[in-house]
Amino acid sequence: MTHTDIAHGRRPALVAGAARGIGAAVARRPAHDGLAVGATDLDGADRADTVAAITGAGGVAAAVAADVWDEASVTAAVARVADELGPWTVLAGNAGIGARAGLVARTAQRSVRRLGGESEEFRRGAARSIPAGRVGGPEDVAHTASFPVSPEAGFVSGQVVHVADGPVGRG
Repeated sequence: MTHTDIAHGRRPALVAGAARGIGAAVARRPAHDGLAVGATDLDGADRADTVAAITGAGGVAAAVAADVWDEASVTAAVARVADELGPWTVLAGNAGIGARAGLVARTAQRSVRRLGGESEEFRRGAARSIPAGRVGGPEDVAHTASFPVSPEAGFVSGQVVHVADGPVGRG
């Protein structure tokens, strides 16, 4: 049996950091779009949940352990995805960077709490300041990441897309 048979003729994507949050949403989206997904992450339980969500919806996915800080781990993960699904043609790098990412998240959470961000009133006010009138979520990033790898984007190359709900400058 070849990897093409395993992936049912679907173009393979490798998604790093696919266990939860934005990474899980970005892993689910290409599967929804018909790609086979190699979901990599250190967190085995959440990585398995992402793959179960994909396969439960009729998609094709493989859960692969990978530590983005360890070159040998990444090399092995890339090889395993290629063995199981075929050579990947789409790469989405969503992996958090361990302690640094945790430090940034904790600092941001402390700042939000100091500003009253735990209250519903604060959240509503923050949403009103965003042009879309709501706070974005993981699915918003996933939808945006989907377009550049779609057939419709065949004439698009070398773009940077900021998923931040557009400019918020006020005149």
